[in-house]
Amino acid sequence: MDEGRMDDPNSRLKEMGYDQELRRSLGMVSVLGLSFAIMAVPFGLSTTLNIALTNGGPVTIIWGWIFVSIISILIAASLGEICSVFPTSGGVYYWAAMLSTPKYSAFASYIIVVILTMADTRNSAKFAFTHFDNSYAGWPKAWSFFVGVLQSAYTLTGYGMVAALCEEVKNPAREVPRAMVLSVVAAAITGVIYLIPLNFVLPAIEPLLNVASLQPIPLFFKIVTGSPSAAFGLLFLIYGIWLFAFIGSLTAASRATWAFARDGGIPASFLWKKVNARTQVPINALLLSAVVNALLGLIYLGSYAAFNAFTGVATICLGASYGFPILCSLLRKRALVKDAPFSLGKFGFLINIITIVWITFSIILFCMPTAIPVTPGSMNYASAVFAGFSAIAVLWYAVNARKHYKGPLISSIREKSDGGDLVRSESGYQSEPKDMVKPL
Repeated sequence: MDEGRMDDPNSRLKEMGYDQELRRSLGMVSVLGLSFAIMAVPFGLSTTLNIALTNGGPVTIIWGWIFVSIISILIAASLGEICSVFPTSGGVYYWAAMLSTPKYSAFASYIIVVILTMADTRNSAKFAFTHFDNSYAGWPKAWSFFVGVLQSAYTLTGYGMVAALCEEVKNPAREVPRAMVLSVVAAAITGVIYLIPLNFVLPAIEPLLNVASLQPIPLFFKIVTGSPSAAFGLLFLIYGIWLFAFIGSLTAASRATWAFARDGGIPASFLWKKVNARTQVPINALLLSAVVNALLGLIYLGSYAAFNAFTGVATICLGASYGFPILCSLLRKRALVKDAPFSLGKFGFLINIITIVWITFSIILFCMPTAIPVTPGSMNYASAVFAGFSAIAVLWYAVNARKHYKGPLISSIREKSDGGDLVRSESGYQSEPKDMVKPL
């Protein structure tokens, strides 16, 4: 891989078929901070606490977090390696197109100190690290533990979204992959610091699970601090973290929307792909993302179960989007990432395989109800919503999108790996594959 071109992000972007439109002003620390904000560890762990309390309690809370953190670091490393080869705002959908064969590329792309000091009672270290109670779940112990780690899995998502900022980073091939991995490491450490004190002051679980809203953290804070005012203050900090997560998520989502529109993947793409000449920001895509987010948030007012189904589907889709380009890379024997600036080296195959196995297994977990027997109110409808949206997407692609959406521009990078002839068209470079290209 030409080191000179990799060090010049604008030339590299040109190789991928795109012109530089956004302002490159971000460094590794900025991207790391954004990724860390998106994960919003204390907020995510607090709002999903009921899952771990139902399925094991302290053991699931702390050891489940450590387990998922390790897996997430491997996933971030796998994505980082691919990102270092294809540093574009298209992110996972662009990677999927590049790493799949030309025949399928278009379709493929489609608070703690306060808690400790104010608690009247504290649990023993044995309780905090070894107590396991799955009596509220109904699942067998081993399966209950894995269902319980969804608390951690829901929280440790979003780090791959920062790839959408590649075209605003000064040296994306190196800085964005590092930021992905280091943000997960920072999140893992933050989670441990947050969860260990929670386990030491954890009150009786049953009253927490009986909260009508299924959000036990307000009652948790109130019991532990013995003060409604102190509890409100802690909640205020938690929701402050949520605000930063919202800003980070919206920023990344708007860039992904813009990149997809740039390739003609969204209705009225001509409108959403515009970049403001003065700010060099895709303001139209930002507004579209904000409106869609607001509309999805309104679902909560109508049905809590429906809102949970949509959030579950979002996590499933995010995991699947991470897994697909990694799987494509594996099936092609990691040929396109062998000289990646951020390389996994000889451990690449093992790390990628572990990543795919976990993502596949976690998708099954995300479709599971927290406890059995299941009632209409406690049913997890994520699988039904996922299947429905998948069917609609496939049908829309077959009927309409395949006629207009050709996928990301197939550039000289694909030509080098596939042996295709590079053809210049009005929309950019397109690769004509030779017979040596074998379908998946």
